[in-house]
Parts: sequence; structure tokens; C-alpha cells
Amino acid sequence: MPGLPQGANALLKARAQLLDKRSSSGDLRELREKLARMGVVVRDEKRRQYWRLSQRRA
Repeated sequence: MPGLPQGANALLKARAQLLDKRSSSGDLRELREKLARMGVVVRDEKRRQYWRLSQRRA
């Protein structure tokens, strides 16, 4: 996706696959933390994720 930090798109895709498989929340949390360090805020609702760029990007 344009505007995302390098590597963030791959992490978002990996999280989406984990959400579809209803994987453990620990794996999802780890990827969310990696994205947060890149300046991407992720919110989950049902089995979908929504993201936005943080105001304070790393």
C-alpha cells in the first residue's frame, strides 16, 4: 500500500491471515506491536483489521 512504511504491508497481510484462522491472540499482539513501532496503529473488529498511520511515526 502506498504511504505505509516498508514491510508494514507484509505484517498486515500476516495479521489478516491469523485473524481468519482465529489464531492465538499472542501472535496477533506481537505483530500489532511490530506495526506500532513502524508507526501503524491497528484495530481489530470481529475478524477484520483496520489500520491508520500514527500521528507520531517512528
